[in-house]
Amino acid sequence: MNTEKLYSQEKLSIEPGIHVNTMLFLSDYPTGLGVKLDLNYKPIKNSFVIVAMRTKFTYYNFNNNSSITENSEGIINSYNKNPNLTYTMILPQIGLVPKLFYKVDDDIAFFIENDFSFAYARGNIRYIDKSNVTEKNVGKLKFIYSPSIGVAFKINSTKVFASVGYTFLNFRSIIEENKPINYNDYIPTQDTGILFNISFNIPILK
Repeated sequence: MNTEKLYSQEKLSIEPGIHVNTMLFLSDYPTGLGVKLDLNYKPIKNSFVIVAMRTKFTYYNFNNNSSITENSEGIINSYNKNPNLTYTMILPQIGLVPKLFYKVDDDIAFFIENDFSFAYARGNIRYIDKSNVTEKNVGKLKFIYSPSIGVAFKINSTKVFASVGYTFLNFRSIIEENKPINYNDYIPTQDTGILFNISFNIPILK
C-alpha cells in the first residue's frame, strides 16, 4: 500500500482537531466537546502505518432536567419531573494511537485508528433527592479505549481527516463511588458512546 500522494512522506507531523462525544438525542447519556492534538510519526517511509502521541481535552456535561423554578410569589418549587443527577467533568487525556491507512486513489484513503489513553476525570456531581442536593467534587484516573474508522481527503493542499468511532469511557463508577449514603435513586446509563472527529495535518519533518 502507498499513500504518497495523499499522506506524503513526512516523517513527523502534527494534527490538530476537534471532537464531539455523544449518544445523539438519548437523554440518559452525557455529551462531550473537546480538542485534540496528535504528534504523528511514520516509522517506515512509504508505509501505511502511522503511530501518534495524542493529547485531548474534553468537557462533559449531564443534566436530566434538574432545574429549580420559582412561582409568582417567589417561593422555590420542587425540582421538576423525576430529576436526580447533574454533573460536569473535565478530562485531560494522553495516549498512543496506531493508525492504518488504505489508499483508494491519489486523493482519498480510508483509515482505522485505535486510541489507548489515560485520562484524569475531574468534576462536580450534584445528587438530587427530592428537594435535597448533595454536591461532590470528584477526581479519578481512567483508562479509555476508543476505536474509530474514517476517511482522509484533500481540500486544495490541506489534508483533512474525518472519522466516527466509539469510546468506552463511562462515568457510572465515579458516580456510584461518590454518592451519599442515603441516596438510592436510579443512576442513568453513563456511556459517552459515539465519537465524531475532524482534524487536519501540518507537516513538520520530511
